[in-house]
Amino acid sequence: MYNMATFVQSLLRAAHWQRIAVQSRSFAGSSVLSFKITDPLSAEPPKKKKKLDLTRLLEERERRKQKKISKIMEKLGPAELKPIEEFKVDKKWMDKSRQRTQPTMAFEESERRALLQKEWSRYKYQQHLKESQMVNRVLSAQQYALEQLKKESEELYEMAVECDDSLLPLEFHGPVETPALTDYDSPEGEYVDISKDF
Repeated sequence: MYNMATFVQSLLRAAHWQRIAVQSRSFAGSSVLSFKITDPLSAEPPKKKKKLDLTRLLEERERRKQKKISKIMEKLGPAELKPIEEFKVDKKWMDKSRQRTQPTMAFEESERRALLQKEWSRYKYQQHLKESQMVNRVLSAQQYALEQLKKESEELYEMAVECDDSLLPLEFHGPVETPALTDYDSPEGEYVDISKDF
């Protein structure tokens, strides 16, 4: 006769692939029939969550986007490029012997030019300052005169601020575009438009 503990151990060793459910009774006075073998539930431990790399995710998204764009472009066909003839440069113009060298300047001359440039900048700044101050004085005097006129007479003020069209007489006579001259000889040669339409 087996001991109860050795029987349980041997049962567990023999049926390691199945789960053993023990009823909630105590082992004292229990029989072998109190043990029941349950069906395997095919459970497995939860998988470890993968940490997503944001840069890799963005690269993958960009790659899918480019793949879609390339598929669309394949359906549309190759794009016909417009030839740019103005960008063609003659080979003789690219010759190194045609390049001009910068003339060397003496140090005293470069200093004299720099000082002259600074002096000219100061002069122009002072001229701009005087002009803006004069304009401000004239505008403030005009505004003061209009305020005083409004206090004296409302009718004179209205006449003073209304627009006078006779100050700038402007008249147009004749056509606005000059007609082409038939016997005009162009100094640069004739212009022939050879632009291509695509």
